Amino acid sequence: MIPYGAVLTIEETAVNNYSTTVNVGSGTPASALAATLTASQTVENLTVTFTNTEVYVAPTGVTARKTPYVWVLLLGSVLAAGAVFVLLYRKRRKGGDAYD
Repeated sequence: MIPYGAVLTIEETAVNNYSTTVNVGSGTPASALAATLTASQTVENLTVTFTNTEVYVAPTGVTARKTPYVWVLLLGSVLAAGAVFVLLYRKRRKGGDAYD
């Protein structure tokens, strides 16, 4: 039992790539790393819940500096594949050499 007027602080340690919310009783969750209660506020079955949610950003390896080069590579690949398709289509349609 906590004496009347005592201040109770419950803390969660911050960890990289995690966001923490705390919910006291049936209240609204708040973004925080600590909950402070005064014994006059507490009741017998008060619940303090900390929720840690991982904030993960997938490492793509593509940065703003590399993006134009990636687009050029993709466009070049699509154009090359299209040219091969056209040459094979012409060769098959004529039944012989594509350059005839």
